[in-house]
Amino acid sequence: MPGYQKLKALPDDYHAHLWGTQTFYRAMSLVNGGREVEDDLFAGLHEWVQPPALFYLAPSLVGEL
Repeated sequence: MPGYQKLKALPDDYHAHLWGTQTFYRAMSLVNGGREVEDDLFAGLHEWVQPPALFYLAPSLVGEL
């Protein structure tokens, strides 16, 4: 969108003033049992994602992707 190019060109400190600091909190974690600080918002979700049907139909292509 043309109007957003000017926003994109603003320095980082302007963005921080406009948008503030956005943080995420995990209310409950089954990722590492609290033994480590988590720095990946999607940690632990990779195991839950089903691979596309292509992987089931053509397993020989998995190495090529």
